[in-house]
Amino acid sequence: MFYKTSELAKLAGISSRTLRHYDNMGLLKPKRSQTSSYRLYDQQDVDKLQHILIYRAMGFRLDRIKHLVDNIDPEKRLALLNEQLKELHQQKRRIDRIIENISNTIQSLKGNITMKDQDKFMGLKESAIKANDDLYKEEIIQNWGQDTYERSKKQFMNMSKEDYDQQEKLSKDIIDGLIRLSTDQQNEHLMHQVAKDHQTWITIMWGHTCEKEAHLNLVDMYLADKRFQAFYDKHKKGLTKLLRNAVYHFYQNT
Repeated sequence: MFYKTSELAKLAGISSRTLRHYDNMGLLKPKRSQTSSYRLYDQQDVDKLQHILIYRAMGFRLDRIKHLVDNIDPEKRLALLNEQLKELHQQKRRIDRIIENISNTIQSLKGNITMKDQDKFMGLKESAIKANDDLYKEEIIQNWGQDTYERSKKQFMNMSKEDYDQQEKLSKDIIDGLIRLSTDQQNEHLMHQVAKDHQTWITIMWGHTCEKEAHLNLVDMYLADKRFQAFYDKHKKGLTKLLRNAVYHFYQNT
């Protein structure tokens, strides 16, 4: 069976323009009808488009997708899809827990049930860990080892409500302190407070004391990695460098 561009676009739920774009970049090239000017797609093209759209849903860029569909053998492609299916099931479990959390919160606000403190964070910790893993897992393992990463992950999952609230408050205090410090960079008391708050925050997140050398290495990495910079500098440009300077000043004067 053959599909015209408009027919395949409708079947796949995409635009004809998208198919033409795939054609232009060599990602999915249709056949040309010998009796008309129509672009025609056969069953092999349909299957290829399905894989392209799966990879798009997985978040891959089009140049990466082109490499996958052109160069990856069926066995590796199957392994990649199995890996993604496992991740999607994990995402579904996280979403189900968040849905249950929100539903219970609604019932609690209505006075129908009383939520236990530990249940108020159901699903939220997993989501936070997933977000941090996507950004920082490799750097944490590379710089501080697998043991530190696993201990930090376990610490966060088992964190009490009090510790969770404390690290949330510390995170806010650090940002607020850095913003104030940006207009008063000679304020040594504020500089030391920001550094101490950050050390305490890391200690809570890691599950063990953040020693001087590790703390200095950490803020150096913040400044060297654009992703870490973005976390602080989104509040005000230059905050990452201020945090690094505050931590260095703290240890030089204590």
